[in-house]
Amino acid sequence: MKTTPFTSRRAVRVAFLLAIGLSAGFTTGCSGRVSDRSIEPIAISDVSRRLQKSPKATLVLDARDRDAFARGHLPGARHTSLSEIDLTDTKPRFGGYDMVVVYGQNPGSGTARALVKRLLQTGHKKVALLENGYDGWVEAGLGVER
Repeated sequence: MKTTPFTSRRAVRVAFLLAIGLSAGFTTGCSGRVSDRSIEPIAISDVSRRLQKSPKATLVLDARDRDAFARGHLPGARHTSLSEIDLTDTKPRFGGYDMVVVYGQNPGSGTARALVKRLLQTGHKKVALLENGYDGWVEAGLGVER
């Protein structure tokens, strides 16, 4: 193929746009505006109080695997995996709640932290990570569903 000034300018333009697109993808990805500092913790006592006072206003998401969820989960919790939240969604998947609370097995749950960040990236405004996770809930003597 013969290179003309038109095709070489076009190649440069395409390369430039590709570079801009890739850099935008990296800055808005998992490590962009949303970071671990964006994660708001919420105390077990606060979640328990919210669920007793107004259970329909707070959505609780269990980020553990399906087997752990089946063995027991917080009352009214939904099992949700990270792959279910699409970063290209422009409308929050779980709209209509005052708050979304996410928990994992324990405070070190990377999956729960990642789910909180993914929800924040997809436009959810009030998302919190349950301090001490499922283990803390059980240790506090609070009920679970099976």
